[in-house]
Amino acid sequence: MVKFSNIVIILSIIITLFTNGCYSKPPESQLKGISGDDWVYTDSDVFETQYYNPNSINIDKPNKIINVLIKIVYTNMGKNRLLRLLQTSKAQKVKVNKYLDLKYSIILYSIDYKNWKYGFTELTFYSNAGVLDKENSKIEWMDIKPNTMMELLVYKILKDNNIQR
Repeated sequence: MVKFSNIVIILSIIITLFTNGCYSKPPESQLKGISGDDWVYTDSDVFETQYYNPNSINIDKPNKIINVLIKIVYTNMGKNRLLRLLQTSKAQKVKVNKYLDLKYSIILYSIDYKNWKYGFTELTFYSNAGVLDKENSKIEWMDIKPNTMMELLVYKILKDNNIQR
C-alpha cells in the first residue's frame, strides 16, 4: 500500500506538470460516456479530463470550505506520465504493474476559497475492473495556483453554486 503522504507529493507534482500550459481539448469522442449523469465537466488537457460531482458538494459557508468529489480521467499520455513518476520516485516502493490498467481517479477535495488553498483526504485509483488502490489521510493544504486546472475547477464550482469568493 502506498503511503498517502507520498501520493500527495506525486499528485502535487502531477497537477503542477499537467497544468503548465498544456491545454488541448480532446476530441468529443473521447468525452462521450465518461462524464455520466452525476459528473460535470470542468476542463481537459493532453493528460486528463476533469469533472466534479455536484451531488457530493458540501459547503461550510462560515469557514468558506467546500468539500467535493473530483474525477480525473487519464489519457494515455497522462497514465504514462503517472507511471513514470511512480517508477522514478525514490519515496515510492510501488508495484507499477498494479497501475497499468489505470483509467481514472476519484479524489475528495477540500477547497478553502477564502485562503485560496486546497487539499484532499481521500484518493482512489480505478481500472475498468474496479478499485486499484485507495488511500485516506489528514489534509495537507496546497496553494491554488493561477492558470491551472485546479483554479478553473474552483471558479466553476463557485460559479455553479452562486458562491462569492
